[in-house]
Amino acid sequence: MRQERLMILEKVLSELPGYLGWMIGSCRFSFGKEAGGNTPGQMQHSCDLTVLRSDARLAEVEIRNLTTEDQLRVMLVNAASGTETDRETTGKQHRDIRLPSSQKESEAFLVTREAIDTYLKESRDGNLIHRGEAAVVPGFLMVNRILEGYGGCDAASVRFYLPLRCGETARLVEQKTGEHSRTVELFTDQGRILQMKLQEKNEGGTE
Repeated sequence: MRQERLMILEKVLSELPGYLGWMIGSCRFSFGKEAGGNTPGQMQHSCDLTVLRSDARLAEVEIRNLTTEDQLRVMLVNAASGTETDRETTGKQHRDIRLPSSQKESEAFLVTREAIDTYLKESRDGNLIHRGEAAVVPGFLMVNRILEGYGGCDAASVRFYLPLRCGETARLVEQKTGEHSRTVELFTDQGRILQMKLQEKNEGGTE
């Protein structure tokens, strides 16, 4: 399944030293060929991690699975480097957004403490911001849950805005943007949480 293959890349990212407490600002990922008979452990060992650039505020990291050619590129933001981040400012600007008629709002999106704990164990994520009563929901946990509903997803880009807290209810909004593409967003009363643009392969096998 797509989310399981993405989880393998997430586990590799969690092993990156020196960025504890940093948050995901944006990411994009794509899936290559099928894994064949390889186990998740074998696939994880075939992954390569590269820090493309890093400074006191931002870091860009790329993880590639050399077996399947799956790829994940992540922009990390050091929350301790300043006050309000650009993504938080933009998220609050969308607090009173009006939904176009072409968008479809679905059921409420809620992440429980149990779901967070399960994800942290599976992903080996030791970031302390995901623990405690006011824990921030891991960004990839939200991405993985959204991805469950789109098994044909071939690639996606995600931008994160405001953090979602444990037990906080969000609204999931979906808009079909093309024959093989759609945009999924999460909102709370505080503003936009994330925007995820998904791309599927067409019947001919090309994007």
